[in-house]
Amino acid sequence: MGENAEETPVSSQTVFVNEDGSYVINGLTEKSAVLTIDGKKDGITVYADGTFTIVGKTNSQEAEQTLLLKAEDTA
Repeated sequence: MGENAEETPVSSQTVFVNEDGSYVINGLTEKSAVLTIDGKKDGITVYADGTFTIVGKTNSQEAEQTLLLKAEDTA
Protein backbone atom coordinates (compact mmCIF):
# COMPACT_ATOMS: atom_id res chain seq x y z
CA MET A 1 0.00 0.00 0.00
CA GLY A 2 1.43 3.33 -0.97
CA GLU A 3 2.26 6.05 1.50
CA ASN A 4 -0.77 8.13 0.51
CA ALA A 5 -3.19 5.23 0.01
CA GLU A 6 -6.54 5.51 1.73
CA GLU A 7 -7.47 2.88 4.31
CA THR A 8 -11.10 1.79 4.48
CA PRO A 9 -12.40 -0.20 7.44
CA VAL A 10 -14.52 -3.14 6.32
CA SER A 11 -15.78 -4.48 9.63
CA SER A 12 -15.64 -4.31 13.38
CA GLN A 13 -15.61 -7.59 15.28
CA THR A 14 -15.79 -8.61 18.92
CA VAL A 15 -13.07 -10.99 20.06
CA PHE A 16 -13.36 -12.66 23.44
CA VAL A 17 -10.19 -12.93 25.48
CA ASN A 18 -9.45 -15.75 27.92
CA GLU A 19 -8.59 -15.04 31.55
CA ASP A 20 -4.88 -15.36 30.73
CA GLY A 21 -5.17 -12.69 27.99
CA SER A 22 -4.97 -15.15 25.07
CA TYR A 23 -7.21 -14.97 22.02
CA VAL A 24 -7.71 -16.69 18.64
CA ILE A 25 -9.07 -15.04 15.50
CA ASN A 26 -10.03 -17.10 12.44
CA GLY A 27 -10.94 -15.65 9.06
CA LEU A 28 -10.63 -15.64 5.28
CA THR A 29 -8.57 -13.36 3.02
CA GLU A 30 -7.02 -13.35 -0.42
CA LYS A 31 -4.39 -16.11 -0.73
CA SER A 32 -1.67 -13.60 -1.59
CA ALA A 33 -2.54 -11.10 1.17
CA VAL A 34 -0.02 -10.18 3.84
CA LEU A 35 -1.72 -9.88 7.23
CA THR A 36 -0.56 -7.84 10.20
CA ILE A 37 -2.16 -7.16 13.55
CA ASP A 38 -1.11 -3.87 15.08
CA GLY A 39 1.73 -3.81 12.52
CA LYS A 40 3.17 -7.23 13.48
CA LYS A 41 3.10 -10.63 11.77
CA ASP A 42 3.69 -12.63 14.98
CA GLY A 43 1.16 -15.41 15.58
CA ILE A 44 -0.45 -15.14 12.13
CA THR A 45 -0.77 -18.18 9.86
CA VAL A 46 -2.30 -17.84 6.38
CA TYR A 47 -3.12 -21.15 4.70
CA ALA A 48 -3.05 -21.98 0.96
CA ASP A 49 -6.85 -21.61 0.66
CA GLY A 50 -6.79 -18.09 2.14
CA THR A 51 -8.09 -19.01 5.58
CA PHE A 52 -6.07 -17.68 8.47
CA THR A 53 -5.58 -18.05 12.20
CA ILE A 54 -4.19 -15.47 14.57
CA VAL A 55 -3.10 -16.58 18.02
CA GLY A 56 -2.20 -13.76 20.35
CA LYS A 57 -2.10 -12.52 23.88
CA THR A 58 -2.85 -9.11 25.33
CA ASN A 59 -1.44 -7.62 28.49
CA SER A 60 -4.16 -4.99 28.68
CA GLN A 61 -6.46 -5.00 31.68
CA GLU A 62 -8.94 -2.75 29.85
CA ALA A 63 -12.43 -4.13 29.18
CA GLU A 64 -12.25 -2.77 25.63
CA GLN A 65 -9.20 -2.72 23.39
CA THR A 66 -8.79 -2.00 19.69
CA LEU A 67 -6.52 -4.15 17.53
CA LEU A 68 -5.91 -3.24 13.88
CA LEU A 69 -5.92 -6.24 11.53
CA LYS A 70 -4.64 -5.20 8.13
CA ALA A 71 -4.69 -7.30 4.94
CA GLU A 72 -2.46 -6.00 2.18
CA ASP A 73 -2.79 -7.75 -1.18
CA THR A 74 0.52 -7.66 -3.04
CA ALA A 75 -1.08 -8.82 -6.33
